[in-house]
Amino acid sequence: MGSFVRKFDLDSFEKRLTNSGQEGWWNDLLTLWRPSGQDSGTHGLRLAIRNNYLNFYRLGQSVARVGFNRQKQPILAVHAKYVLPKDERRTVGQEYVVLAGSTLTRPGGQELPYEGIQTLKGWIDAAKDYTGDEKEFVDELLSVPENDGVIDLEMALPAWGDVKTASRMDLVSIERVNGQLTVFFGEVKLFDDSRLRCRAALVRDEMPEVLRQLSIYRNYLAVPGHLARISEQYAEAARLLSRLRAAADAIGQTHPLGRAILQSRDENLSVANLARLIVHNEGQHAWTEHRAKLEAERDRVPLLELGAAGPLNFATTA
Repeated sequence: MGSFVRKFDLDSFEKRLTNSGQEGWWNDLLTLWRPSGQDSGTHGLRLAIRNNYLNFYRLGQSVARVGFNRQKQPILAVHAKYVLPKDERRTVGQEYVVLAGSTLTRPGGQELPYEGIQTLKGWIDAAKDYTGDEKEFVDELLSVPENDGVIDLEMALPAWGDVKTASRMDLVSIERVNGQLTVFFGEVKLFDDSRLRCRAALVRDEMPEVLRQLSIYRNYLAVPGHLARISEQYAEAARLLSRLRAAADAIGQTHPLGRAILQSRDENLSVANLARLIVHNEGQHAWTEHRAKLEAERDRVPLLELGAAGPLNFATTA
């Protein structure tokens, strides 16, 4: 089974990047990166650290996975559907195009040019065709200044125990609770999402479906050692984000990280043992029956209902 990891060999990456003369596309990514707490605008990207690679997201869609190839050289991988002309996108499956230097290479060997930041913006424009209302709302949440403690997106737990596939959660945020920096998991759903609803009686940890999803996280956090692992890995992520932000600020406009993330570099982090459920109900539509079922589980599923993007304040969500 895998373990929860947030790391990236930035020293080797920067050294090899400079030696290979590939700073161009890397600088383009850093230029468009907008940390949480700041509006992403038309082409802004969100950055998440993984297990020795980085993901740059646009509205929940990964438009650039940055890491190393088998020769330990820096590369960028992007799904072909963002790169190819619109009329060709439906013909590709799980195909990824690799960028090294100024050349994009498809698996069959076809080469395409990378022509600077405008090429990257083209991928971002294409990604908008694949996102949805939920992911757009997540990005709106990240644009709220008070939510500048969000440190991770599309977070996946590793397989563990009887759970064979990674389960994902929309965001991870760090907030201070009674003086203690604390990691919170958050799952976002639209009020009309079928996974929030069930006509039958509630079944604890089973129905509606969102209860099953959140129970996976609760059970994971109940395993001895998992909380400590998450704590240390997000402290490492905070240190890496700080270094990456310094590099980004050196080549363009300054977009500072949130205070909680910066403070996490040097403090021990607590981890909340219950994931927060964030329900977006923009029009205040009635869903009384389904809300009541979720309300009955508040001791296990803290619920935050938002009519519009605003401060998450996980620390006060019980």
